[in-house]
Amino acid sequence: MAKEELLEFPGVVKELLPNATFRV
Repeated sequence: MAKEELLEFPGVVKELLPNATFRV
């Protein structure tokens, strides 16, 4: 994985987690 992907991944997870809790 590229360094850019590793830096973006945490940001994507933070965005997905709140959305997941909203669905549940």
